[in-house]
Amino acid sequence: MLKEFSLVLAALLIFSCKQITDEKTAPVSIPLSHSPNVYLVNEKFPVHQLDTTTEVWIYLPHNYFRSKKKYPVFYVIGGDHFFTDGPEVKDWKVDETMDSIIGAGVTPSIIVAAKSFKKDSVYEIKTADFFANSLKPFIDSAYRTKPDESIIVGAGNYASASLVSALKYQEIFKGAGVFSPPAKIYDVLKQNNISGKGYKGMIFFYSGSQDKEMVDLADRLGANSSAYIYLIDKQNVRRHQSPLGGWFPEFYKWALSNGHSYIIRPRR
Repeated sequence: MLKEFSLVLAALLIFSCKQITDEKTAPVSIPLSHSPNVYLVNEKFPVHQLDTTTEVWIYLPHNYFRSKKKYPVFYVIGGDHFFTDGPEVKDWKVDETMDSIIGAGVTPSIIVAAKSFKKDSVYEIKTADFFANSLKPFIDSAYRTKPDESIIVGAGNYASASLVSALKYQEIFKGAGVFSPPAKIYDVLKQNNISGKGYKGMIFFYSGSQDKEMVDLADRLGANSSAYIYLIDKQNVRRHQSPLGGWFPEFYKWALSNGHSYIIRPRR
């Protein structure tokens, strides 16, 4: 009798632990976000590669908790402006954009944004290591993701880190969004001996102006790989101005179509 009671108790404990494990995917909603689908994952997620911590936010499709579907994931480096709006943070309106385009029938995805953290001389490499070897494994274990459908995004000073991440971890990131990159981006690749050789993913460049060096970089990457590369150099005048150039919805749909079945038509 005692043995049977112990087995029942053990079964109840296992069930209880499973419930707690499932509940860890229900993070805290961010009050400053305009979308109810944005949550705070961790205020101090460890970044061992740079001996610091970062704040991690997540956008989940509106029916995430009512389904068992798995989703592609877009990882954002330096995502301070992606979801929040406040006195010291300019909102890039990505959460509202996602709500709008998913509501219009576009394939839903998860978006994970890590706040910017300190830099050092090998920032891009260590950031790539963090996203590939620390943050992505955690997200894949805690949420219903499609591990083989991961895309990395960076804007402004973080754009070079997104490109380095995709080219260094080619089997992990199938694409990169490189928005308003700094002038040093080619030097970063050269210093770290990253040529993009053999890369078969997608790279979306937005430069904000006609930039010969960006065109040359895209040409070099194209010559060294079979990547799908898209380069645009004009702000979308009908969209919110930010380092994303108003092109995030087009980039998002282009990336989900693997770079070859969605045509981006710039508006003049």
